[in-house]
Amino acid sequence: MKKNDVLGENSLMNITFASERPNKHKIRDRAPSDYIDAFGKDNPDIKKALDSHFIGIEGFGIENDDYETFLKARAKRIFGELKSLAETDPLRR
Repeated sequence: MKKNDVLGENSLMNITFASERPNKHKIRDRAPSDYIDAFGKDNPDIKKALDSHFIGIEGFGIENDDYETFLKARAKRIFGELKSLAETDPLRR
């Protein structure tokens, strides 16, 4: 991202829970369209794993490395989840 002058690289919407090994050995400075394919080959449940991080493959800009679309789509999904949780009546649990 730094090489391509992409702003917002440290956005909260760009943070996921990934261990050091995938970050250093699989992701590094590769484009999302490239490393998501690599993860998918190693993990047949990649869509489920991404979903647990509020990330979808379709419509999130991953297929064409559109970072702005990714940030907006993920923010919308996270906001929706937080809104749903905030609106939940704690007495009904």
